[in-house]
Amino acid sequence: MGLPVKPISRYKLSIEAGQIITRSAEGGIFGSIGNKPAKLHIDHDGMIAGWDRDSALKAEHRIGAQNCIIGPGFIDLHFHGYGDQSNTRYSEIGSFMNPIPILDRITTYGTTGCLATLLVPVRARRFFGIDLDARFRMLRSQLADMVNEGPGLLQAKAGVSPEETRERPRARLLGMNLEGPKLNGEFCGAIPSNSIWDATVRDIPRIIGEDEMGEHHGVRMMTVAPEMDFQGDFSFIRSLLDRGIIISLGHSAASLEQTVAAIKAGARHLTHFYNAMAPLSHRDPGVVGTGLIDPRIYDAQERGLSLEVICDFIHVNPAVLTLAINRHHLVAGISDAVAHPEMEEGTYEFAGQRVTIFDGAVRTLEDGRLAGSAMTMLQTFRNLLLLGGDNPDVVQAFEMTSSAPAQILGLNDSGRIERGRRADLVVLDSNYNLLYTIIQGKIAYDSASYKTHNRKYPLALSSRVAVSKPAGKEAVMGLRVSANALWCGYVTEGENVTLTLSGRNGNPEYKQGFTGREAILDSASEAILETWRHARKEGYTISALGIAASGLIHGARAVTGMNLPAWNDFDIARDLMRRAVELDGAFPKELPVAVDNSSSAMAMAIARTRRLRAAIDLKKGENFVFVKIGWGLGTGVIVNERPISSIEDISPDYFLHLRQAIKNIHDGLPTLLHQTMLINRLVAKGELALMRTCDEEYPEHHLETLVSMGGLIHYARAEEKKAGKIFFRKDKIRSIMDALEHDPYAYENTRFELEMTIKDIVDALRGTPEEAEHAAAVFERMGMALGSGLLSLANTLQASIRRVVILPQMGKEFDEGIDIMRLAVLSSLTQGTNEEGWKVNFISADDDLFILGGATLCYR
Repeated sequence: MGLPVKPISRYKLSIEAGQIITRSAEGGIFGSIGNKPAKLHIDHDGMIAGWDRDSALKAEHRIGAQNCIIGPGFIDLHFHGYGDQSNTRYSEIGSFMNPIPILDRITTYGTTGCLATLLVPVRARRFFGIDLDARFRMLRSQLADMVNEGPGLLQAKAGVSPEETRERPRARLLGMNLEGPKLNGEFCGAIPSNSIWDATVRDIPRIIGEDEMGEHHGVRMMTVAPEMDFQGDFSFIRSLLDRGIIISLGHSAASLEQTVAAIKAGARHLTHFYNAMAPLSHRDPGVVGTGLIDPRIYDAQERGLSLEVICDFIHVNPAVLTLAINRHHLVAGISDAVAHPEMEEGTYEFAGQRVTIFDGAVRTLEDGRLAGSAMTMLQTFRNLLLLGGDNPDVVQAFEMTSSAPAQILGLNDSGRIERGRRADLVVLDSNYNLLYTIIQGKIAYDSASYKTHNRKYPLALSSRVAVSKPAGKEAVMGLRVSANALWCGYVTEGENVTLTLSGRNGNPEYKQGFTGREAILDSASEAILETWRHARKEGYTISALGIAASGLIHGARAVTGMNLPAWNDFDIARDLMRRAVELDGAFPKELPVAVDNSSSAMAMAIARTRRLRAAIDLKKGENFVFVKIGWGLGTGVIVNERPISSIEDISPDYFLHLRQAIKNIHDGLPTLLHQTMLINRLVAKGELALMRTCDEEYPEHHLETLVSMGGLIHYARAEEKKAGKIFFRKDKIRSIMDALEHDPYAYENTRFELEMTIKDIVDALRGTPEEAEHAAAVFERMGMALGSGLLSLANTLQASIRRVVILPQMGKEFDEGIDIMRLAVLSSLTQGTNEEGWKVNFISADDDLFILGGATLCYR
């Protein structure tokens, strides 16, 4: 007699609810009656089987409650990604460089599918050494694989087990949404200039990846400004349409006639309606007017003209949001997110520019423009409910966050609750809190388990260690992480340094974002482990680890979230320790760790190390300002042998006052207290080294208070303009002419900006008398600006500071220019205070200093 066969449940999952949002029911809601809850059933293949109120039907699993609301999962048409997910200041946001955690994260906000929105950089464009085009192509290829193969392919590559992949699905990547490059630069929003260029039909295969992936390029939508293609009879738009790509119009100042013509040519969507568009005028309606008038006027009703709107109530006022919803038949709510709401307020990197997250908004540091959002689709849904006041329209909210996006993308398998469609669903409680996200019938997010999940690694990390200087057979490890190299070693009694790693490239493949961060962390953990083994072999016991981290990739890309004097986020230290333990289980798990900005760390090394003090005649306990000049720029202020660590991030509102404050300083006028505080905090953090504070409004009032290599180029350009001659770009121009001779189309359709090389400026010092005069003026102006900023900082610290120590990381060929700059700094400081006694020292960068910089972070 055989064993009894276990009966197979009819359904894989049944969800009890008070309401099921479906067009099939009257009023769009299938609700419970009395004590009979509404039930939605999901087949074993992850498809919706149906719904009813029959409590007798059984399924393998049951979830929900009688007051729950079941709706279709949210679909985000315009989502830039969350970047490297490190949640540390200065880390990258607004990118898909690490797609798997991003697709995992958005399920916690109810999103079951999205388009990855990317900016298209100009060909051959480099940004502080980063090949933006190569990075874009690498990312586009990776995302195209995900679109074609599903997230399982990348999960396997990331080492996720098949079992985990099966049980915890991630949101679907539905395609890519390219924002540009054929946009109107006057309405660029926060898109940088290197992503706006006059592409032609010939560029399309390279832009979308057709030359590499063929028809499997994965691009679903592209934004085009109609006026940029109007003269070409919309040949660019028509060519994209022939490839099945949805054309969305935006970042535009097009007239009504140009916009209607583009729609008749085949465009059928409007990008973040109202934003980055010329405002509505009663004489020139433009793109906004086109979206608000009856689509039948221009025969667009059949084509399904649609709008997308950012519903954070910051980009668009609720009143005009309601106007668009009431005037148009197909409106989708989008997030336009570059960050998620759980990220700390502070400063980050987006598209090669500094932005702040503050009070729920993301803005550029330079001028406070909105730069995407920190919205989620769940909050988009809730905001749409608020438009209804005391009578929230749940059906309309789901239409705009689920059904309309699916219709716009032409999806027939999701976006609605219908029999035979994918079970991509959200389950909300009666207060519209997310309980479950379900993707193809599997639970991707469960609020109860998510809240109790402990993500921290079981490692003890001391935020401010206090170990004695090493004595006997004790040693303290020091690690310095720079933009593209690592130094590691240990310090023993008598300030003896043993170097185990000197300047090795810690970021071999890519110079930005999550990938670069991972490469550096892997290399750094290996370096720590190698140093620990070396010390142990020599009979030393490691008592602590100090990490001095620059973290800036060529002054623009934060890899480890550093360059902050008050750095309190120890995720990086924890990550390094975890990796070291994984590589060797004997590595001490509870080793005290101290982390700080590289500039502060090296300043402390100078203050606390006898032989470094002797090298520059620095008295013990003497206060000083330390400045590190390189691709990036950092500052360390030492008062009473301790670093000033109270420099905080500034809310965006302060930046509105920055230009006026700088103008006041240059004109000798008083500044308001908060303006002075703002400038000095920015100076102390090195922020102004990377900011063009007054380029257009006050071109004569540049305050690049702390100058970097970028500042050197800025001053060289000013000298060239003053002389009316080209002194410093001869080699660059010659190389461009050689390239054009071999390939006449090398720079076609690009806005190529001639960049001077530092070498040209230095060579000019040894050139003709006229060239040498102007090259010397470059270094002199750098020194004067540096002195001005340091004086402003010193005057607000309420501490006696008459000493400046500068570390120029520019190579020995700069020695002649540095001598000029030192005299200019000293002159600026002396004139500013009418006092003698200032001392300015330049100190050489050597490997011992880097190791001591990390190790001395740990000393009492």
